[in-house]
Amino acid sequence: SIRRYWEQHGRGQKLMFSFHGIPQRLAEAGDPYPQRCAASAQAIAHALGLGKDDWQMGYQSRFGRERWLQPYADPSLWALAESGVKQIDVVCPG
Repeated sequence: SIRRYWEQHGRGQKLMFSFHGIPQRLAEAGDPYPQRCAASAQAIAHALGLGKDDWQMGYQSRFGRERWLQPYADPSLWALAESGVKQIDVVCPG
């Protein structure tokens, strides 16, 4: 679906994989979710032929006061914009 989108609309300067976050304490207790997210993003990026500078990942949907998985997607997107990236494609693998 990413390739199809790029064929129809062109490709952005960066691809952001945005995953739903979980509290950091769950990962520290052994939940393999962060490793699975990273493996999925890396596999998709590899299948698309992307280099390490062409994509990044982040976590969304945090709430409450406790620490959630990082990097957080929203400040990562702001940082990309501030660094001059004008077109960012965002995908939320499920």
